[in-house]
Amino acid sequence: MDLKGILDKEGIKRAILVGMSMGGFISQEFYTLYPEMVLGFIGIDTAPLDRKYYSIIDLNFIGNNHLHNRLLPEPIRKSMMAKAVTNSEEAYDYMIDMLDNLEMEEVYMQGEMANKSFIEGGKEVEFTCPVLLIVGEKDYFGKIKSYNKRWSEDKGYPLIFIKDAGHLSNIDNYKEVNNVISDFIKDKIQ
Repeated sequence: MDLKGILDKEGIKRAILVGMSMGGFISQEFYTLYPEMVLGFIGIDTAPLDRKYYSIIDLNFIGNNHLHNRLLPEPIRKSMMAKAVTNSEEAYDYMIDMLDNLEMEEVYMQGEMANKSFIEGGKEVEFTCPVLLIVGEKDYFGKIKSYNKRWSEDKGYPLIFIKDAGHLSNIDNYKEVNNVISDFIKDKIQ
């Protein structure tokens, strides 16, 4: 796994994993392989890796969620994608800048590859380290809020909703996200 190689190269023996959106899947997968290296897990606008939280319809949608967008002109696709994941002008502009530097087919291909690996490899993750779930209160990207509510209730993980934030809560309301993360680390990890 690439993340392990990076940590090894940097001489980092243990880390707090912070996974945003699909990065949360990578962090959870890393934990299943190297739990001794993980001091804590913070999921930001992500979802559980375990497929038990998803219906057959959810899994089918996750695997095909970009197909219909390819019919629209590229500027409209970029704007729709940015609006779908943001709640502030700053976050929207950030997302548009990021998308302007990428080919949309590459964006779709990367998303589909990540979704495919999630669908094929989803597994239950039993964290023994502290866990914190963070979700924008206005995160309407898929069913992220409902997945996190169920995940929190099922596992007892604390779930914090970030005011005035969408799927990019760490950009929409970065001050609150940073404060929540800082408090979690001080209370649960140090």
